[in-house]
Amino acid sequence: MQRISFYLAFAFLWTISLLPMPVLFFFSDLLYIFVYHIVGYRKKVVFKNLRNSFPEKSDEEIKSVAKKFYKHFCDMFFETFKCLNISKKEIRKRITIKNPKFLDELYHKEKSIIAVFTHYANWEITLGIPMQIKHRNISIYKPQSNKYFNKLSLDIRKKFGMEMVAMKNTLRCIMEYQQKNVRTLVVFLSDQSPVRTEIHYRMNFLNQDTPVFLGVEKISRKLNQPVVFMDLKKVKRGYYSLEYVMLFENPAHTADYEITNRHMKYLEEKIKAEPAYWLWTHRRWKY
Repeated sequence: MQRISFYLAFAFLWTISLLPMPVLFFFSDLLYIFVYHIVGYRKKVVFKNLRNSFPEKSDEEIKSVAKKFYKHFCDMFFETFKCLNISKKEIRKRITIKNPKFLDELYHKEKSIIAVFTHYANWEITLGIPMQIKHRNISIYKPQSNKYFNKLSLDIRKKFGMEMVAMKNTLRCIMEYQQKNVRTLVVFLSDQSPVRTEIHYRMNFLNQDTPVFLGVEKISRKLNQPVVFMDLKKVKRGYYSLEYVMLFENPAHTADYEITNRHMKYLEEKIKAEPAYWLWTHRRWKY
């Protein structure tokens, strides 16, 4: 049954990925009406997350943020699957790196990098980054339960040279490249929710007690690799900008939880400034 569902979905997604982006945004507008006004996809989760995160906002303000989020969410759906057939030229056009020499300087200093990335704006649109940097680009991921859709998502992300590594193999992969003297940019999606048995640290994030992963901190301190925040912003529909921000150049000299607190607070400030572009549909505070 999984296989049949996958091939039906894949045929549909492949077809829509052939359409130009303006046409996809027309369908995105229709999808928004269906998802928000008719089906109400995860509206209880979204509104609960927003109210708890922004207790100072009125009901009307919360509703305004939610509507803007759902419009972006639908855009993101079509932008992501456009990547099935997107060209190198178009993917370069859709994301602009604001400080391209930043990574080059670290590369020439023979520095590998631990990069903090988040579910903000459209993280999938960065699949073209490997074409624009000298470092070996590695992205850490949590495998999906559906093996077919898991493979599809990996194939999309690997389209332009990104290497995908399962979370459990992270340290081994980094160490192997280090031994070969290959400089790497290892990307962690840092705002995922750990399972209950993997909760080792909690902090106040968006006015709530929040369990967080410590992978970025543990690995960067162990290997003393600079920690960089990948600050992705939505410029307009289908267009994004990316800026690399240095958080810690020498992580080995930091105190416990200092790195984790810093990168989570950086994300928190981004969300407070423009809340509609974070992924509010997940139950991040289920524990």
